Amino acid sequence: MIERLWRHPVKSMWGEQPDHLTFVEGGVLGDRVRAFFAVESGDRISAKQHGALLNCHARYLREPTSGDPVPPIEVEFGDGAVIRDDDAALTQRVSELLGFEVRLATEEPGVLVDLAPVHLAATGTLRWLADRHPDGDWDARRFRPNLLVDAEPDAEDGWLGCDLHIGAEVLLHVVMPTPRCIVTTRAQPGLARDQKILRTITRDRQRDVPVRGDSPSVGAYADVVQPGVVRIGDAVRVEHVPPRRGAIAAALDARTI
Repeated sequence: MIERLWRHPVKSMWGEQPDHLTFVEGGVLGDRVRAFFAVESGDRISAKQHGALLNCHARYLREPTSGDPVPPIEVEFGDGAVIRDDDAALTQRVSELLGFEVRLATEEPGVLVDLAPVHLAATGTLRWLADRHPDGDWDARRFRPNLLVDAEPDAEDGWLGCDLHIGAEVLLHVVMPTPRCIVTTRAQPGLARDQKILRTITRDRQRDVPVRGDSPSVGAYADVVQPGVVRIGDAVRVEHVPPRRGAIAAALDARTI
C-alpha cells in the first residue's frame, strides 16, 4: 500500500507531500522540473555539494496539469523569508545563499533527475536499518523518494526486474537499487545532521548497482510504463515480467559509452 507521496518542485530543495501524484511518460508530473545551474561552470547544483538547499521549501502555487506550462512556485528559506512567483528574485536569493551566481532552468519531467524518472522506497527497509542504528532518525524524507510503500524489509529486492501495478492506473517497472550518498546525512527541516545514517547503510545494506558495483542502497529506481494517478492508500501489486528497457537503461548506456 502507498503510505506517503512526495513531489519536489525544485531539484535538491525540500518538497511537498500531496495526497496524489500524476505519473507521465517522463516521470512524476511537476517533480524536479526546476534546477539551478552555476553560471560560471555550467554545473547543475546539487545538495550533495550544497546542503543549504535542503533547508529551502519549494511549493507549487497551483497543481501541475499535464500539457500545461509548469506552474509558479513559492520558496521559503531557512530564515523564514518567502519568495513567491518571482524567478528573478529567487535566482538572486539562491545566488546569495550559495555564494556564486546561478541560473534557474525549467524542463519536462525526467530531464533534470540524476538518473531515474521515479524513486520509491519501502517502510520495512527503514525499520530494518533503524534496528541497526536506533539513535538515528530514519524518516523517509532523508531519502527523497516519490513513493513510500508499506512493505516488508526484503520488498525492495523483490521488486527488482518486476512491474508494480499501483492503484487502478499506474504501472511502473523497477530497474535497479538506488545508490546513496552524503545527502542522507545532511540536516533538513525537522531532521538533524547524522553521519551514522550513511555509515550504517554502507556497513549493512550494500547492493549491486549498475555501473557503480556494490554501493550503499535504500530504495529503488523505476520507469513509468503506464501513466496515471497514484493516491495515498492505493494497493501495490508485484508482477514478475521479462526485463523492460526504458529511460533508465538509456541513461545507463550513456554513462558507459
